[in-house]
Amino acid sequence: MAREVHNAVVVRSVLPDNVKSSVTCSEKFGRRSFPTRNDYIRAIEKDGNTSKGIEESAELAAGVMRHWHTTGQTGCLFARMLGRQATGAEWPTAVVVCDDNDEYAQRQISGLREVIGAAIVQPEVQLLSLVFPRIVSVEGLKRLTCDLSDAGVIDFFEDRALSEHVRIAGRVDIGSGVLAWVMAFGPFSEWPPTRRGPLLELVVRTKPKGPGLFEKLNQDPGVAHLADIDLGLSTPHTSRLFEQTEKSTRDVLGGEPDEISAAKTTFSFPASSWNAAQVQALPVGRLSSSRLI
Repeated sequence: MAREVHNAVVVRSVLPDNVKSSVTCSEKFGRRSFPTRNDYIRAIEKDGNTSKGIEESAELAAGVMRHWHTTGQTGCLFARMLGRQATGAEWPTAVVVCDDNDEYAQRQISGLREVIGAAIVQPEVQLLSLVFPRIVSVEGLKRLTCDLSDAGVIDFFEDRALSEHVRIAGRVDIGSGVLAWVMAFGPFSEWPPTRRGPLLELVVRTKPKGPGLFEKLNQDPGVAHLADIDLGLSTPHTSRLFEQTEKSTRDVLGGEPDEISAAKTTFSFPASSWNAAQVQALPVGRLSSSRLI
């Protein structure tokens, strides 16, 4: 079921099972292979279940990203479980179709304020994905972040503490002084493999931390993160899954996590690529261990 909100289509459906089964995995990271954007496009075309592709169909775009999370390429096995278990009500997706060479009209993204606001107050919603299936260039993404910031949808800042990379932090105020860390996944070869997905997706944690959070997770009550979600697991089970997540992440990355792949960084680019995009600059901030200060 899809609902249109000022050009943002909110989707609570998933990718058809016959498309899932026909997706090949042509990109290898570590010991495993994962599907690319082109793998999904070929599978959808082969299946022929729709006249629209992932750049036109909100349902397919949302389903592709949900399926991709279940593959485990993010390295996070908690996210993999969520991708498999979360209902559409718990993890809805808003899809906005904009060309990355457009001057984004305010009306194309202004509806996302309403979508995020509704997700924050609806008790069943734990995560919200914003998917932009046509954004495939650095310039298009930079323009989008500026427009989202200007529209008051997501606050984005640049951290230039690293000499060769610009780290971008996206934050959403979900109330009571809590800032949600926004995580990005998308079709950009400059991104770490754990963030390199078939479509551009911004994922927002819509609720603050609950009591009894696993001890190895970030305990700061002023930030909200995807890992905060209670999956109803026992402490020993959570501990094992946490250890497996660390191993899986190192395998996909080909090394240890760093400031580029860290959860506090929404996304990053080599400074040369980001600076070359002829778009207005974002405000400059600083990434601390917990929030942007």
